Amino acid sequence: MYWLFLFSLVVLAAGQGNNTLLTERGMKMFPGERQHMLEQCDVVWIIGTRPSLVLAPPSPQRLWSECKEPKTGEIIKGFLHLDKCLGWDSRRHQFIAKKNGNGLTRQNGFCVKCWFNRVATGDNVSCLCVNVPDPKPHWDMRTHTWVDYRSFNLDGVVELGNEGLLRCHGINGERYLEENDI
Repeated sequence: MYWLFLFSLVVLAAGQGNNTLLTERGMKMFPGERQHMLEQCDVVWIIGTRPSLVLAPPSPQRLWSECKEPKTGEIIKGFLHLDKCLGWDSRRHQFIAKKNGNGLTRQNGFCVKCWFNRVATGDNVSCLCVNVPDPKPHWDMRTHTWVDYRSFNLDGVVELGNEGLLRCHGINGERYLEENDI
């Protein structure tokens, strides 16, 4: 009886104030969430124009999506700025999960191009970054600088909210309206 009561309190607490499909299921993260997100979001990609010179700041890298709104089944187009989700560990030269971490900016990873990998397990976002230790094995023609790949697993960081928009650390993505620029 005690365990049932304790479990009920934990499930109730997990669902307080977090407007996501995950908490409606009574869990913060469950093993099939990535698969669920990929099934609900036919399109997930990253867009950010690359700077033309190394002196130009990298543009915001945004995770774009087209996901089903759970209640109506309507396809919702939206985007989430990755700098809102990722920080940068300057000692290890790797991404970390951090609210408003600005991990891709010039002061941190200085990441000039990112892409989303629709894979079942492992890292699902990869970027070409400048602020990594030498030797940097790749030459980026657009920025005229040496870069290296850095990747990160967004599981438990990015989730699908009830409105059909992606979110991280309690920050909702924005709905894309046709009159907005990409």
